[in-house]
Amino acid sequence: MNITFVSRHYELKNPQKSYIEKKLRSIRKRYFDKRLDVQVELRSEKSRQRCELNVRSDRFQERLGSESHDMQQSIVEAIDKLEMMLRKQHDKMVNRKRIEKRDLAGVAEPLTFAGETKGGGADPLPEIVEVQPTSAKPISIPEAATLLQESDDHFISFKDARADDFVVLYKRQDGKLGLIRHSS
Repeated sequence: MNITFVSRHYELKNPQKSYIEKKLRSIRKRYFDKRLDVQVELRSEKSRQRCELNVRSDRFQERLGSESHDMQQSIVEAIDKLEMMLRKQHDKMVNRKRIEKRDLAGVAEPLTFAGETKGGGADPLPEIVEVQPTSAKPISIPEAATLLQESDDHFISFKDARADDFVVLYKRQDGKLGLIRHSS
């Protein structure tokens, strides 16, 4: 880890320098695997004290800073900003990995047709389960749309009351409803 200090119109004291090094080492241990380069720039302009951190790593590059009337407060705020940003980025990666693991957990074993052996030459297909329709009476398309929007189902199949067609009404990803009509 390389830490470079740059002071402009400010005299860097040893306790401040050791505090910055200590905090950056602990951040490096928690969030960075390999190389980490940090440039710490301390500036004093009239009554304003500014601390800027320029952080570079293999997969991260950021410049952030803090300004106040006290240099120690500016240093603490800048390091806290860096740590908060890194924690947020780390949590996003961890959550993404958890979601991917959860999604892959349900696909552990390939499904097959009932009675088919797993060593068969064809690709395994899921078992087909026949379900009885909930309503055999014909309904209109607006009624079916209302039923579909009120339910958690992704589609509804029914016989159209006006035409003697078999119809499938489904929810699209854009929020609209799709209609598939099959004439008999």
